Amino acid sequence: MFRLAPDPEDPARLTLQPDSSVLDAAVVVNQDPFTVEYRLSTEAQWSDSAPIAVEDFQYLWQQMVTAPGAVAPSGYRQITDIRAVGGGGKTVQVVFARPYDSWRDLFRALVPAHLLKDMPGGFETGLDDGVPVSGSRFKVSTVDRGRGQILLERNDRFWGPPATPDRVVIRRAGSTAQLSEALRGGDVQVFDVRAGEAALSQLSAVGGVQARRADRARSLSLTLNARAPHLRDVQLRRALLDLLDPQRLALIGADSEAGARWVGSATAVPSDPAYRVTAPPRMPREAAQDILRAAGYGLAAPDGETSDDPVLQIKIGVPRGDTKASEVASTVADVWTAAGVDASVAEIDPETLYGDALTTGAVDAVVGWEDVDVDLAARVAARYGCDGSAVSVHAPVPPAEAPAAPKTVEPTAPPAASASAAPTASPAAPTGTATPAPRPVPPLAPGDPARKNFAQPQAAPSNIGGVCDEELQPVIARALQGEIDDDRLVEEVDPAAWSLATVLPIMQDTGVVGSTSAIEGTMLGDGLLASALFVNAAGWHRTPGRAEPEHPTTTTPPK
Repeated sequence: MFRLAPDPEDPARLTLQPDSSVLDAAVVVNQDPFTVEYRLSTEAQWSDSAPIAVEDFQYLWQQMVTAPGAVAPSGYRQITDIRAVGGGGKTVQVVFARPYDSWRDLFRALVPAHLLKDMPGGFETGLDDGVPVSGSRFKVSTVDRGRGQILLERNDRFWGPPATPDRVVIRRAGSTAQLSEALRGGDVQVFDVRAGEAALSQLSAVGGVQARRADRARSLSLTLNARAPHLRDVQLRRALLDLLDPQRLALIGADSEAGARWVGSATAVPSDPAYRVTAPPRMPREAAQDILRAAGYGLAAPDGETSDDPVLQIKIGVPRGDTKASEVASTVADVWTAAGVDASVAEIDPETLYGDALTTGAVDAVVGWEDVDVDLAARVAARYGCDGSAVSVHAPVPPAEAPAAPKTVEPTAPPAASASAAPTASPAAPTGTATPAPRPVPPLAPGDPARKNFAQPQAAPSNIGGVCDEELQPVIARALQGEIDDDRLVEEVDPAAWSLATVLPIMQDTGVVGSTSAIEGTMLGDGLLASALFVNAAGWHRTPGRAEPEHPTTTTPPK
């Protein structure tokens, strides 16, 4: 309903603006309960002539609170009801449990409920190989995975002003040399690639090309699954995380030192105005190993010899097909293995990884990307909120009589042989002194009162780590309601979030974006995310006096 667009008062800035082609108006009509009314254009329809209406709102809401891996579902979890007012389903009222300041961030990407609800794979995978209908200026004509190409064509059924280009071809980027040659020959006019300073210099040298470095709207992190019995001890989790050097992992994830954007906050990322480094000092390697021993675990030696104590086993899950996440996870496994932990990596389908694999303890950790192109308060609520599947660290738990037995995991392929071994100290993370580890706490029984402190569990958790701090929840709630700003949110949440020892932020993705002088309308302003390049794709047009390309072509990076 709302789209990023140039601010009318400052066109160099992007702000959320109502999409006037779909939305006649969106207004708050009630404060108690907080209710937003969307008045949809009577002409708004999917390209198969089905109306865009209340059913699409209801379907997206239901999926966002139940589908595994949904991006920032906390806003949708504030909703208690969605209803149509009057006939036709074109006036939609969304009712919230409490005031929600970032309601404009919701429903920005409606999907065709009339198709997906009966489609194999549905919301989670039904659109993986193509989008059969469109409700905007372009439609997805073809998705050719073999050639690495997506073809967008003008949607002739669109009821508003049509897109200027008749088609846009999106191709997977090759090498920097290949891209440079394509730019010189006019085969590519717009590009968005994962690359560093060397590529930026090379591409900028091509005549008529304007290029810049840009942050991407995603960040990579490692999350420990504290639902696993052997990871309920916070000191044990801290020891595992402190064995890792996140700046070194960022180098691996970025392929180069120039492209690495280490994340040193538990909540914000470098592109957030409120970002600042708050990461605490890491404990020495020996202190971390002492905590493992104190918890009752032996340390596996490189030659295979171990003590009589059980060895801690950790299975790291990564989304299937995510090359970068897999490379970082393999390095994590190598570091933990060198420290005496039996660590392995498994690629798992995302819908399983972020659903059953977490809630059943089939994985002990996850390395994956998170979308950061949403409100910071919503991201914090998703990561650290008590969403029903997360257990409060302040809730009563039964006393531990003995160390929890390590979980048996299925054997998986060993980490890549090229991954590095033991970590070195990070210059920006001075060492500190570890505190003695308490005895580990066994998992909570299904009927334990601690599991009933909050709402009923959702079908899929948004809090991947599985624990939360109940004292943080009022702070998060105030941020969601707009009562405190992002700076205050980071100040109050970061110390407690680090103390939970579930999430290790690693990096924010970066790249190089640019366009040639043959095309006008691209947004390349400093400080904008890479995705801003495509905000005005429907308005891209040939520069007057230049030979017109057959159609705009863009390049994008592989995973």
